[in-house]
Amino acid sequence: MPVLTGPLDALAVVLFVAGIAKLARPDATVPALRAVWLPASALVVRLVGVLEVVAAATVLAFGGPVGAAAACVLYAAFAASPRRCCGLRAATPRVAASARHRRR
Repeated sequence: MPVLTGPLDALAVVLFVAGIAKLARPDATVPALRAVWLPASALVVRLVGVLEVVAAATVLAFGGPVGAAAACVLYAAFAASPRRCCGLRAATPRVAASARHRRR
């Protein structure tokens, strides 16, 4: 068993739970997408949730480089989103991004 199997499986479980949450309550994620100027609708959130669940299931069921690459692409997309410069609180519906952050 490779050394990275445990951490990869842990990341896959987090990805799976996040995908299930997006499928169950997509409206909770729509304001976050809207705050970072991404397409924001319940359908888009559900599609992202399906991608997360499929990637996580692939990692957990088969492992290997394909599943790991799929999970890494999803995590990289999240890390590269504009919300990174504003902090996670700026993407929540209670705290909007300031004008200073929007100019970046």
